[in-house]
Amino acid sequence: MIIKPFHFIGVFILLFLSWQANSTILNGNDIQVRFIYPYFDNNLIRTRNVTVGDGPEIFIPNEKSRLEIDIGDNYIQFDFINDFSFANTVYNGYGFVDFTGNIPSFNSVEMDYSISNLPGFTNDLIDFDRDSIFVNFSNLDAVTGSIVKLNITSVPEPPILYLLSSSFILLIIFSRKVVVGKNV
Repeated sequence: MIIKPFHFIGVFILLFLSWQANSTILNGNDIQVRFIYPYFDNNLIRTRNVTVGDGPEIFIPNEKSRLEIDIGDNYIQFDFINDFSFANTVYNGYGFVDFTGNIPSFNSVEMDYSISNLPGFTNDLIDFDRDSIFVNFSNLDAVTGSIVKLNITSVPEPPILYLLSSSFILLIIFSRKVVVGKNV
């Protein structure tokens, strides 16, 4: 039996769809942004629910600090508009929580070293679990123009894995049939 080229086209379409299905992590989803100070447990100063889209989701224009928080599809970026020192406490930072359960589980959250330039900030100041990301800026000094960008990856959802694995299985089956067809 000779396999026609349209069989391979179908398999590649399935592969493409499985890749596209996991391309969105945060865009269009609701996320809760929490300012936590001076301790991590039960010390929420502010919370705000935002829908992730284009441009900064949070702008904090008070007298001491001006900060923009831009939450993109696969990143969170802090832009410090003026000089600011975070108090030296147990915890002085932000949490980002999936309170709706619609965001794929976080697989990794790491500082983007090519853009981030806040002195003293390292990956050790980032904590995350499957539904939350926490960033501690305690005792750090931000100067005008400081940036911290966190890159986020997610765990593929089971339907995506099924689609991807079925594409590979079909590709193997069609490939074997072509080889068998040539040997006969």
